[in-house]
Amino acid sequence: MTKFLLFPYLKYKCNKDSLLSNSSYRKYYDKNIHIISDYPELRKYEKLNDSFSLIKMNIILKGFYNKKKIENEVELYKDANLKVSSVQEMIHMRLPYMKLNSNDRIYVPFFTPIYNKPYDRNLYNLLKPPYQSLKKDFISSIVSPFLTYGYDIFDSYFTNLILIRKSDDLLQAAFYSVELETIFIISDQGNLEEEIPLFDTNNIDFKKEGLFRRLDKLVEDYFNYDKIGFIHDLFSLHFISKDCYDYILLKEGIN
Repeated sequence: MTKFLLFPYLKYKCNKDSLLSNSSYRKYYDKNIHIISDYPELRKYEKLNDSFSLIKMNIILKGFYNKKKIENEVELYKDANLKVSSVQEMIHMRLPYMKLNSNDRIYVPFFTPIYNKPYDRNLYNLLKPPYQSLKKDFISSIVSPFLTYGYDIFDSYFTNLILIRKSDDLLQAAFYSVELETIFIISDQGNLEEEIPLFDTNNIDFKKEGLFRRLDKLVEDYFNYDKIGFIHDLFSLHFISKDCYDYILLKEGIN
């Protein structure tokens, strides 16, 4: 579907620059980017005018904040029993995470699951080798959160994205950003496959009514490679205006 002429046109017609510049993602980035100023290894995803890169940078920043917060709290409560659930809950309070399975959580997404264990339930390991060294000497332990955890990292408390559905082969997942009014198609390796902005005008009827039912139908068309159905549903499901719809039909040569 990436060859469709409609996608670059949608990005032009449904411009979301103003939404991005005023989004929670941009505000969080501006407020916290200084905390990783000494770590270029964590800033390689930085492209300020790219909404997906900004979302990824938010994940990195929140993960780094988690890392420092947990390390400081463990040091503060080192004389307590760090195996007690109430102590662990207090240390993890209000911290974002990704649920890896029924038992394990990922608090530092740029670490592997093994290196996340001392930040999750095995907090006491942060006070002794080899994990004790992660407090300062962690550069060699950095992995790509997106290649390591795929689209699951976006379906977590590190973002505000909402999972719409996964493709039948599980190689892609579609997410929606309410504040950016955009669908993100993300691969199982955490790469952006397509960015689909919606709503070229604020005057479209029923803009919010039954939104996720409508989004699911649109994404179904996308995953089924149904170009005609996708274009039709953009309009019939009230995601674009009649003028935008007519232009796409003209450019795609559809009568």
